[in-house]
Formats: sequence, structure tokens, C-alpha cells
Amino acid sequence: MSPDSRQLDAARRLWNLDGEPRFIRRVANFVYESSSGGRPLILRLTEPAHRSVKQLESELDWLNFLAERGLRVSAPVRSGNGALVEELDGEKRLFAGVFEKAPGGFLTDAKQLEPASVREWGRYLGRMNKLTLDYRPAPSIEPRPEWDQEEMLACALRAAEPGDALPYRRLNELLEWLRLLPRTPDGYGLVHADLHTGNFFVDERGMTAFDFDDSCRHWHGYDLATPLYQLLWTEGAEA
Repeated sequence: MSPDSRQLDAARRLWNLDGEPRFIRRVANFVYESSSGGRPLILRLTEPAHRSVKQLESELDWLNFLAERGLRVSAPVRSGNGALVEELDGEKRLFAGVFEKAPGGFLTDAKQLEPASVREWGRYLGRMNKLTLDYRPAPSIEPRPEWDQEEMLACALRAAEPGDALPYRRLNELLEWLRLLPRTPDGYGLVHADLHTGNFFVDERGMTAFDFDDSCRHWHGYDLATPLYQLLWTEGAEA
């Protein structure tokens, strides 16, 4: 069920948005494009079944930290009440957040395979991981989920059938191996976990990342998994 007009009107008032938000997409969240005083913004509406207020606040607290330290991210914008997350009443409850719109646009398939683009992608992830070493959330901020509590892994585990002997066994062997790895501060912590080319824009100044919805506590190397998978898939498609 889509957000109703009263909820969109409430979001417009809370963030002083210009005109009617324009719907962009619905995947895990409802995403709209808008502006305030001519400043391009993104409105995101989240169902409580997907994330709680505390989970959203923890995502945006880290995002705010990165923005304040100069990383180019689609930074959260506080409402007129000073909140990063607002609850919108309606036929179904929704949680609203607003973000600066990233400048630039998506990389094309051909562009993402260029060495300069790959290096920038890697540099960006390295800088994000390095900055996060100094992140110390307040006690009121709920920790992001650990890697083995995340939604995507839960989906994989639900799909794994004991009757499919080899994949089921291999998946559980890999999970046991991961649980034995050391979790040192310089190698384990908050990661974006989904930085494919659909979650960042590029312009003449470089990359700007957005959609930190899947961020979790994981080994830093995991942030390379999605880019590597996408690059190998794109290379195969180009060939």
C-alpha cells in the first residue's frame, strides 16, 4: 500500500518541501524526489516492518558522522522539529527521512569498467572505512545489526534447503568459518554493505554515496564484495 496524501502533506510541512514530491521508486522503501527553497532533496518513507525508528536513527547517525568529516554522502536533513526521523500517521504508519540529493548521475556500464572509475570506487570505500574507525555513537544510539543478523543473510538461510545437500552444507561451512575470524577494530566495523552503482552518483568532483539502509557491522572486506560482483557481471555482459 502506497503512502496516502495526508502523509505526503505532513512530510512537506515537516521539511518545508516545495510542491508535490515526485515518486522515484519502491524497493525496501518509498523514495521521492523533492526540494526546499530550490535545494534538491530526497524523501524516504519506511514501513515499521522493515526498520524501527531506532534502526533508522542509527543509520542516519553514522551517515551524519561521515558527512561532518567531509565524506561525500547524501547527508540527512533535520525536520523543522530538529529530528532526523519523523513518524507519519495514516492508514499505515510510516517513518520519514529526508536527504540531500547526490550531485551528478549514475555510471554507465562501460564507464564503471574504466580503471579510473574502479580506483575511485576503491578509494571511496577505503576512506569511509578509515573515517569510521573514529566513530563513537552516543549510548542512546542503537548499534547497527551484526553481519549474521542482517536481512539478506536471513533470506539466504530461509532459501537454503537441507535437501539441497551441497549448497546447504557449503553455506553452513562458510558461516562457521566466518564466525571464527578475528574482529579487530581496524578490520571489523560498520560497512555500507551495498555500494553498487545504483547507490552512488558521480560528477566531476568524484563519488557521492547514498542508501545506507543495509549498513551493518561486518568485516571491512565485505564492502568490496558488491563492487567486485558487479564488475565481474558487467565485464561478462560486455564480453
